[in-house]
Amino acid sequence: LDQVVLKAHALSSLAARTDYPSLDGTWPHVDPDLLAGCRDCEFYKHCEHRAPAGHVFHLGLHHSKLKKLRTLGIRTIDEFPDDLELNPVESRRVTATRENRIVLGPQLGEALQRVQYPAFFIDFETLHRRNIEWIRESPTPLVAFQWSCHRLESPPQWLDGRFIAEPIRHDEFLATERDHPNAAFADSLWRVLEADGSILHYSPHEITVLKQPEQSGDPSAAALLEQRDRFIDLEAIVRQEV
Repeated sequence: LDQVVLKAHALSSLAARTDYPSLDGTWPHVDPDLLAGCRDCEFYKHCEHRAPAGHVFHLGLHHSKLKKLRTLGIRTIDEFPDDLELNPVESRRVTATRENRIVLGPQLGEALQRVQYPAFFIDFETLHRRNIEWIRESPTPLVAFQWSCHRLESPPQWLDGRFIAEPIRHDEFLATERDHPNAAFADSLWRVLEADGSILHYSPHEITVLKQPEQSGDPSAAALLEQRDRFIDLEAIVRQEV
């Protein structure tokens, strides 16, 4: 409990000040170079603005390449060497940053051609069971309490310099009872998605969430995951092609 109190005090201090004290009251060293490990650090936002503009950290390079650049004393895109070996995705990121423009990958069109209509754009909200007092004994770590789905019947059309789309239908679920919501979550979602068409999501989170009720024997979650070929992760496409 004492550690929890100390942590809460530190976070409160961070929210109220431009700098933060560590738990023992000392002021930590802030490295303006940023390292690959900074991506997972809870104080990343604190250090980020202390780094120079155009820092190579933001290019999303492999940690070994960031380490090599650091060894060479290279910190910003203006100093980026032309002879550093990059994969195609990294090369596009460097070009886009240098030239301040969007650079698209050659397979983007083909990747988007996979989308079949009607297209269902889904988004899930979850909580960990430890944060919900009355269902801490949940058989699954994540409690799925809300989903949102936008249904687009046909591809948008380019007209007069902009995309024109048919009206988008919106469906949703929000758990309002104190019962464990995972089964109701999956059942209501299946009723909306059981028609043909692609199911689009951004990140693997939605698949991870559906696996939990499926593993508990929920037939609706199982039916959805039997149609994995309908699911398209837009984040994976963006990371690879944009």
